[in-house]
Amino acid sequence: MISGGYRENSAAGLLACGGALGPVIPPSICMIVYGTTMGVSVPAIVLGGIYGGVFTPTEAAAVCVAFALILGICYRELNPASLMDSLIKTVETSSMVIIIVGMSAVLSWILSATGIPAQIASAATPFLGNKYVYIVVLLLILFGIGCLMETVASMLILGPILVPIGLALGMNDLHLAIVFSVALVVGMVTPPFGLNLFTACATSRQTFLQVVKGMVPYLIALIAAVILVAFVPELSLFLPRLMGLA
Repeated sequence: MISGGYRENSAAGLLACGGALGPVIPPSICMIVYGTTMGVSVPAIVLGGIYGGVFTPTEAAAVCVAFALILGICYRELNPASLMDSLIKTVETSSMVIIIVGMSAVLSWILSATGIPAQIASAATPFLGNKYVYIVVLLLILFGIGCLMETVASMLILGPILVPIGLALGMNDLHLAIVFSVALVVGMVTPPFGLNLFTACATSRQTFLQVVKGMVPYLIALIAAVILVAFVPELSLFLPRLMGLA
């Protein structure tokens, strides 16, 4: 990108913002987790692949790993030391995610058993007034939490509390799922703690301030897109309704 004329900080910022879109592209892990947790239908590509006997999410991941391994050997960028380092990091990351998901599942069970989300929803609904005020508050919360916590953990912890309020105010469950998922991943590039920003600093060797300056135009575009999706439900519901899924 730099050789193509991009400024270094702009290139780093663009990669940081572009990388944030991956988690919402089917088969999206965060959307699968949301759908499983909140009882919303998962993305059709996953179910289509499973029911059609083409693949499962685990098999698709295994194919990607095998392909990356072959490419690493062919390009001579992979050696026994780097392979072992990759395996160790994979175990560490997977263990962290499993622990977070496990603890979040316990919290979700506690919230469900005590009926706390329903109580919060009934108490908060009169103060919010309507679903548009709720959307504004929801986006502010998710943009903030998204830059502080891992996406799946945020979804499992906040979903059972915030989603019932939106449903009580008349929001479509599928539309709310899209808004929830997309808003959280935008948090990954929201200063000062967006995970993608630090990753971009490490890979581009730019300072944090340089990366932030370079990604501001792209962050504004991401936030504008999320706001548009949030306040225009048909953008996310048109295709599911056309397919008879909403």
